[in-house]
Parts: sequence; C-alpha cells; structure tokens
Amino acid sequence: MRALWRVVAIIVAAAVGAVLLPIAINFATDQPLPLWLEPYQSWSWPAVAVLGSLAVILGFTAARGPATRPAVTGKVRPGARERALENVHEQVARQLTIKLGDIARADIRAERRPDAVSPVLSAQVRRLNAPEGATSTTVRHAFEDSGCSLLLLGQPGAGKTTQLLELAADLLGEARDCAGPVPVLIDLGGWGRDRPLLPFLKRERTVDSLREWLLGRAQESYGVGTRIGRTWLDKGELALLLDGLDEVADEVRPELVGLLNELSDAHGDLVLVVASRIAEYERCPPLQLAAASAILPLGREQVSAYLAGAGSEFADLGRALDADESLWEVVDSPFWLHVLASVARAPGVGGLAETAQPSERRRRILDAYVAQALRRPRPELGCYAPEQVLRWLGQFARSARHLGWTTVISPQVMPSVFKGTVPAGFIAALLPTLGVALPVASVLQAGAMLATRFGALSTVALAPLPATVAAILVAKWAVGGHIRWPFDRRSWIVGTLAALPLAAAGYALQTMMADPPLFPDSPNFSLALLIGFTSAFLPMVTLGAVGALINFWTADSTDEEIRIGLSMSFLGAGAVGVVCLPLAVFGVLPWTGPFLAGFAGVWIGTALAGGVGILSGNGVIGAWLPVAVLIAARLLPVRANRFCRFAAATGLLIPAGYTRTAYRFPHMIFVDYFADHG
Repeated sequence: MRALWRVVAIIVAAAVGAVLLPIAINFATDQPLPLWLEPYQSWSWPAVAVLGSLAVILGFTAARGPATRPAVTGKVRPGARERALENVHEQVARQLTIKLGDIARADIRAERRPDAVSPVLSAQVRRLNAPEGATSTTVRHAFEDSGCSLLLLGQPGAGKTTQLLELAADLLGEARDCAGPVPVLIDLGGWGRDRPLLPFLKRERTVDSLREWLLGRAQESYGVGTRIGRTWLDKGELALLLDGLDEVADEVRPELVGLLNELSDAHGDLVLVVASRIAEYERCPPLQLAAASAILPLGREQVSAYLAGAGSEFADLGRALDADESLWEVVDSPFWLHVLASVARAPGVGGLAETAQPSERRRRILDAYVAQALRRPRPELGCYAPEQVLRWLGQFARSARHLGWTTVISPQVMPSVFKGTVPAGFIAALLPTLGVALPVASVLQAGAMLATRFGALSTVALAPLPATVAAILVAKWAVGGHIRWPFDRRSWIVGTLAALPLAAAGYALQTMMADPPLFPDSPNFSLALLIGFTSAFLPMVTLGAVGALINFWTADSTDEEIRIGLSMSFLGAGAVGVVCLPLAVFGVLPWTGPFLAGFAGVWIGTALAGGVGILSGNGVIGAWLPVAVLIAARLLPVRANRFCRFAAATGLLIPAGYTRTAYRFPHMIFVDYFADHG
C-alpha cells in the first residue's frame, strides 16, 4: 500500500509541477491563455499558491523513503536505572497490596499449551528435554522454561494480573542483583481505541507506532522517558509484561497480535510476556512466542488447603462451603475466593443450590458484595442511594469498557472520554427525524438558492450534492442498526417539517457571509461556493455532534451505506426536478446556467463544510455534549470527584496512583458487572 501511494504521489507531483503549476503562473502573469479560462482570472494567484504547495508536499512525500525509527544517540544518565527500578518497585508493591489482588494467595498452577502459540523455530534454541503434554507447573517455572517469551492464558478472575505482578517483583530482584532487564507491566486495553475526528484521517498502525505507544505507557506509569526506554529496549534491558490482550477491541486485536509478532521478531532478545483470557485469544491469530501456559482453575483440594492455612480470616467461607455444596463450583479462582469470603455470611448468598446457572450464582454473589460494600463509607463523604450509586458506577463502567481499561476518568477532568457512551435509546426517537431532516434541509436550501442563477437543469444536478454527504453519513445509522431504512411515513413528514427551520438557518448563514463576495471577478463561482458551504454546514455540525453521542464512525463506507445514501440523493434530485422543471416550462426559471462554475463552487463548498462542520460538531460541541446529556439523564454525578471518593471508601473503586483524582475498578469483572447491571 505504501509503494502504491508513492507511485501515485510521484505521478501527481509530476503532473502538478510540470503542467498545472506553469499554466497557473502564466495565468497570474497575464500571459495568453485559452478563452475558456479567462473568466477565472481572479483565481490565478490562489491557484499558484495551492498548486505550488501541493507540488512541494507531493514531491517531498514521493522523494522520501519509508519511515524508519530514528537511531538512538547519546548515553543514559547515571542513576536512571536505579530510579526506574525504584519507581517500578513502588507501583508493583502498591498493586500487590490492593486487597483483591493480594489477599487470596492460593497455590496457582498452570499447564502448558503448546498449540496456543506459533513460535519461529529458526529464531530460538529449544530445550531438548522439555516435558511434553499439558504438564502442571507454576507460572514462574513456565516463564523460565519458555526462555522469557511466554503467553499466559486464563479464565476471568484466574489471577493473570496478580501472576504478572509477582513475576515483575521477581524480575526486579534479578535486575538489582545481576543487572537483569527492567520489568514494566503495561495494560494493553487502551490500544487501538483512539479514533480520528474524521475517518479518512486514520493513521496506519505499524510496529514503530506500537513501540512508541508502549514506551509512552511506560513513561506515564513508571516515569521511564521514551528515549531511555527505547535505548533499553534496543539493548534488551527492558522486559515487557503486557496484560489485558483480551480487553483490546475485537476488530483490532488480530492487528495487535501481528504487530506484537513483528516487535518480538525485531528484538530477538526481548523479554516478553502477554496475558489474555482464553476465549478472546482463541478469536485471533496465534502469537509467535516461545511457549504458552494456561492457569488452571482452583480445585477443591487447593481451596481446602488454602482455607486451612488462612486461619480464622476465612472461617466463615469454610462454613458456607460446608453448608452449600454448590459454592464449590464458584470458588475456582483467586478472585471468586476472595469475593465469596467477603460475603460468606451475607443473606443473599444462601440458597444458591436452587440456582442452576453458575453465571446467576456469581451475579448474586456480586450483588451481595456490592450491597455490603455500600455500608462501609463514612457519613462525611456524602450519602447516596444504592440505586444512584449503581447507576453512576454503571456509566463509569460503560465508559471504561468502551476504552478497554478499568480506569475511571472524571468528567470534570476529561469529558471527551465519554464520547460514544450515551445509551442509544436516549436519542433513538430523534434519529429517524434527523435522518430525514438533514439531507432534506440541504436540498431545500441549495435548490432554492441555485434555481434563479444557474437554471432548472443545473439545479436538479447540483442541489443534491450537499445532501449526498449527509445522506451517506445518515446511512451509517441504518447500517449500524440505529434507525430503520426505508423510513416510515411519520418520519418523512416530521423530518420534512423539521428541515424547514434548518434550511432557514442555513439561508441566514448564507446571507451573513454573502457580503463582501469571496471572488468579485467570479460571482457565479463565489455564489455556488457559498451555497455549497452553507447548505451543508449545519447538517454536518449536527452529524458531528450526534457522532459524539453514539459512535457510528467507520473508516470506510460500505456498499450498503453508499447505496442508501445515493437512494436518498436521487429522491432529493427527483423532488427538486418536480418543482423546478415545471417552472422552467412556464418560463419562471431559465433552463440552463453557468454549470461549470456552479459545479466547482458547490463541490468545493460542500467539501469545506464537511470538514469544518464535522470537526466543529464532534470536536467542539462533542467535547461536552455527551457529559451534559448523561448528567441530565442522571447517569453521571454533577460532583464526580466527590462521588469517586465515596466509591473508593466503599472499595468499589480503588486509587489508580497516577493523580489524586484517578481511580479504577478493582477488576475487569467489576467493569462487566456494573456495565451490564448498573
């Protein structure tokens, strides 16, 4: 794809620089030109500037080679490694002392899963005496046997993150004692979630961009500068422990796996461990790591031995297991061992034997855990109804799941993270009306303004142009399941009536911008440019704002979206023809007009309105509109920071450690629970 783009850039640069630019220069210096270009004399110097810049940009793009990672120069300052080890130690120790991640230290075992990875045999030295089959071992031994290149799999709550933290603690000791690599634990959940304001602005993801993203996360979490991290990575002095591959969005997870394979291949001595849930990993290509292990569920003997060694702290859980045999099916991981121990005497846990589905048992246990947690906070932190707490935590959880992490971001700190998280049902009733009103408003304004100057036939051809872009974006709603196509009669009637004030607002905007004209020597082009811009601007602003409420952006338009969009455009052209052609027959309107100037102006104006309008709606209005809607719907608290302190006192949120206002959910299981039930 890059090679094709370079060829296209070379051809276009040659055409612009060798043909169009000289013509424009001659035009600007009053040299003789064809007669059909004479009316556009006022365009000469703008054309020279635009074409000259285009030639330079395309020439530079065509001449430069493929992007390469800059060479690392300079030396790392003395003491940097010791400071990095201390920072990592503080973060790892803090996370290991969090109650949910540390209290249940059962004997975790793992079994080998050689079929889960596809190692490049030519790039490694295998152990000839390695045991075959699904041999039970510890995660630490599995890491050593793999040659420091391991895939760690497990069910939800199996203890993958805790095992990575303990492995990081072991590697920290080795780094201090024998100058081993500096371990950094990085959550992959946020990778690939960034979306451009416009789909065509999406940048291609490469192994270099992944490397820089990982180094950026290491800088945020551990203070390791990206240049220093790059130096250590190139020298094999950085160990990457990557958690949460399953939290990466399904549509980009295979791409991330491919980039991780490239990263591992580019750094042959890289210490790399990747953790993921089993079900999500099975839906993507295999990683090219040396080995894979899966954490085994806790058996009855392991749980009994753990309870016997835990003393009185888990006595209630032991009695609950003796009284209800069905609870043994739930206590199969450290997470559920701790949660059930916390609510062993809660009334909502009893009688689980009557519930056949394990998922329902776990839900009832979490219900009891949350109910018990809400009785913990101190009165001075505020008083909130349980239903209100669940509703607000549910919205925070939906935002966290949308971004692929467990972190809670306050809307007072960063409101943009709530883009695309407004429940579709809140604006579902408005979408069919807007789907009709936005293209119809564009057609009404463009048709009314074009008819008198450009003639009936030109109006029929040009008026649907501004509406076509809006119609294709509206078609994304239909393909995404937000609205039904074709629209029903009520949507057409209400949407057409709603289009009248939109068209009037567009006309008012056109009147404000009409004086003075943009190009006095080309009044037809100037008018068409203004009509194209003003008839498309307000619909595009509205579409951008709606895109901030419900995420319907895709990188490319599908055939179905284009078909629906063109169908709506043809309907608009037919409606304009029904009005304009009879008026031309009776002599009220001329049949033809300056079509070329009209086409160029309307097309350029529509393109400008599309970019400026969507950027304004999605970037400016969309930065605060979702939060305003969620607060108005009572899905977010007005005083979010105070509520987060309250939730942290309950244990349902825990400090993230980055800033005083940063919190996160204790586990991804809680994110799923609150997002589905909050």
